[in-house]
Amino acid sequence: MTETIERLETEVGLAFSKPKIVMTKFGERQLCTAPITEKIKDKWWEVWNSRKPLLKAAGFGCGKNNFDGEGRWEVTHWVSTMSAVDREQAAAASRATDAAIEIPIPEGLALMPFQKAGVAYAMPRAGTLIGDEMGLGKTIQAIAVANAMVPAPKKILVVAPASLLANWRNEINKWQTLADMPVHIIRPGLVFTGKPDGWYVINYDIVTRYAAVLTSTDWDLAVYDECHNMKTRTAQRTLTLLGGTKLDKETKKRVTVAGVTARKRLMLTGTPILNRPAELYPLLHNLDPKRWGSWSSFTRRYCAAQYNGFGYDTSGDSRLDELNARLRETVMVRRLKNEVLTELPAKRRQVVPLTYDEDDATITAAIKREKDVYEKTENAIAQANAAKQRAEAEGDEEAYKIAVKALNEVSGIAFSEMAKARHETAIAKVPYVIEHLKETTGKILCFAWHQDVVDAICDAVRDQGVVSITGKTPQEKRDGIKDAFQTNPNIRFFVGNIRAAGEGLTLTASSHVVFAELDWTPARISQAEDRAHRIGQTECVLVQHLVLDDSLDARMAKMVVQKQEVIDRALNQKTEGTEKERPEIEVSVVPLAPEQMAEQQAKDDRRARLDEVAATLTPERIAAIHAALRTVAAYDEDHARYENGVGFSKLDTIFGGELAAQASLRPRQAAAAMKMIRKYRRQYDSHLYQTIFGVEA
Repeated sequence: MTETIERLETEVGLAFSKPKIVMTKFGERQLCTAPITEKIKDKWWEVWNSRKPLLKAAGFGCGKNNFDGEGRWEVTHWVSTMSAVDREQAAAASRATDAAIEIPIPEGLALMPFQKAGVAYAMPRAGTLIGDEMGLGKTIQAIAVANAMVPAPKKILVVAPASLLANWRNEINKWQTLADMPVHIIRPGLVFTGKPDGWYVINYDIVTRYAAVLTSTDWDLAVYDECHNMKTRTAQRTLTLLGGTKLDKETKKRVTVAGVTARKRLMLTGTPILNRPAELYPLLHNLDPKRWGSWSSFTRRYCAAQYNGFGYDTSGDSRLDELNARLRETVMVRRLKNEVLTELPAKRRQVVPLTYDEDDATITAAIKREKDVYEKTENAIAQANAAKQRAEAEGDEEAYKIAVKALNEVSGIAFSEMAKARHETAIAKVPYVIEHLKETTGKILCFAWHQDVVDAICDAVRDQGVVSITGKTPQEKRDGIKDAFQTNPNIRFFVGNIRAAGEGLTLTASSHVVFAELDWTPARISQAEDRAHRIGQTECVLVQHLVLDDSLDARMAKMVVQKQEVIDRALNQKTEGTEKERPEIEVSVVPLAPEQMAEQQAKDDRRARLDEVAATLTPERIAAIHAALRTVAAYDEDHARYENGVGFSKLDTIFGGELAAQASLRPRQAAAAMKMIRKYRRQYDSHLYQTIFGVEA
């Protein structure tokens, strides 16, 4: 509290709130507020009118707060949290490639200059996100932070994927300078008691089993490797480690979960965002809860969150340039390989359509089946979704419940059928993948999804030397397999599962990465690519995605690229200024995975009654909604049979077309349409969007 605030509290009787940090169009500000009550209003207006210029110059303001809908008068006090110079210095430190800092390191070893800069960024902060691109030694930087802490840490927690536990043990033993600090790897069934000093390394999958001891220990340092594993704020592992609130099943009330406490916290990941900015929130709030406050404020500002009568949709993105700048000014150090490893050549990506024999009955049948199943599931989901939308618009609660249940069942069946069809196509594609691999030279990394695809590729190239890591590979054998590929000239191929082998391995003996199958998540693809594109690589890395025309892989490749563009803008861009116009990402109707179905069900469960939304709609807004529907429908002459970038998607074409064809819309129908047409805002006039939603498109 400033001296002026204290004087006003004494002289006038104002009761200022505790300061909170908010983001405004002028940047980050600290805000305190005090209500002007009946008891003090005469005294306040006397002071305000007599000292207005001085009070304004000191950051005070006076006005009505309409947030609660009652328009109460209050006094505000705004202060910049960082000067322009401080912001520039923090942003520069976030990108620094060297630092004048002495860090204890075992004799015979040395940190790279940019790694020293990363440690320098983290040391004065209670929480830091080390978001360096994959392959730049984040593990080493975390251990160096522990070495440099004063007083020296006694209890250190490391949480990492199971596949990286042995790597952490090895790196700690190699790089730490802390005296008498053993490494304890916590495995399922191991009794975790006593808590003597040391490093405790545990994997994400079992943290909930040890929640009591993890949260009752006063850790000096907590390190969360591949911290994107905590991207879902309501997941049990996230609540155990980072804390938060959850719904108590018995009382039906929200309760607070404490989470792990530590003097210093480090989050490590080369892919902070797997799909969308909302995934950053649990990490940022844990690292700096004052600056990254509430979920609602974060998602409104950076996720284009909008309440449309069905809950808040937080799957979008907004103000990505501002988000990037604020991340760097507050908690994130992130350097790219091309910034700090000038000797490391860039990656080259190629999408390689495989040439196959059209007389090959196996592969043509597999592609046809995949296409048929895809179209069948699209139609089934679209029909079920339209039934849900109709029931919702008509206010038929019983029909709505039946439709939601049917949609979930259809989605589950569709996901299962699509998974089988993709599997069949992948198996049929194997001979052509093998043919491509045998035409290559040098050492090759090959990634796939299905175990039998990995096995078939391994069998085909065994005579040329092959090693493999999948989910079936014991953790204790991973290092030996990696070393064999790196050092043995007679082993030409490494074949791995995208998830099991996509993290924690250095495979720089190869500069050629081949994907026989794809993953929906762009970050997992990047993770796998960077097994080769990391420190120690001396050649340009070629990444090839082998796809079949008309297969689902071709659709997936397009979506992965679009998502990656959003991620890059949030994390890597240096541009300043306003948001740049970009096309909408149109997502095809693909069956939801089980975890996605749960998320969608949660959205349905949070929906509000449409009557409340309908009551707010004026005739002008209803007419605008109808005009927007008709505009989009006019582009949709084929009813989403073919993807052409305009018109309704398959998911919305039935109900959207029905509403557009009506002579007029009832208020409840218009309310139902609002949820839909926001997605298509680039296809109709911006003045319609502003009339409907009250903001510019």
